Amino acid sequence: MSLRVLLVQENTTYNGYIIRPVLETVFARCGRPNFRISPLPGRPPEGYEDAKQALRRSFASKNVMAALWLFVCDSDTQDKSAELAALEKEAQSGGVALICCAAEPEVEAWLVAGHLDKLEGKAWSELRRHVSFKEEIFEPFLKAHGNSMMRGGGRSDLMKTALQNYSGLCQRCPEIKRLEERISEFLNKDQHE
Repeated sequence: MSLRVLLVQENTTYNGYIIRPVLETVFARCGRPNFRISPLPGRPPEGYEDAKQALRRSFASKNVMAALWLFVCDSDTQDKSAELAALEKEAQSGGVALICCAAEPEVEAWLVAGHLDKLEGKAWSELRRHVSFKEEIFEPFLKAHGNSMMRGGGRSDLMKTALQNYSGLCQRCPEIKRLEERISEFLNKDQHE
């Protein structure tokens, strides 16, 4: 049986080429390779605040049917844990199972983290704290190593390569491992209810 998952992201144009392959790996590792991702109905959110408001409207409307809702956003080098925990609690009070994950510092870091050999000796610990990661690290990386003729400018292929060393990716981006753990907890709890 297919598990329906609602995915909310800040940038629906490009982030999905990174997030979806990660989720495919995570759900396969959790023993649920047959899942279906759906976007939030309506106009795609534009940015973090817009995505949070769209989520809140959907909690209230009760029109979205999904076993699990995921909100994957950028941390932007800020600690959003309290804010995201409050959002999860708000969802839970409305009967929605929501797991939030803030990519450090941005979703694009997940892709770059799988290609450290191409970063010319730059320290990952420094890059991960870079306040303009997308503009100054990711975009030049994508231009140099991505295939602009492919969908997503090569993001999907680069992400598939990054996921070949999933354990290394989780070491560099521990929020991915935590996301896997939380999804596994949800699936195990769901099976026992």
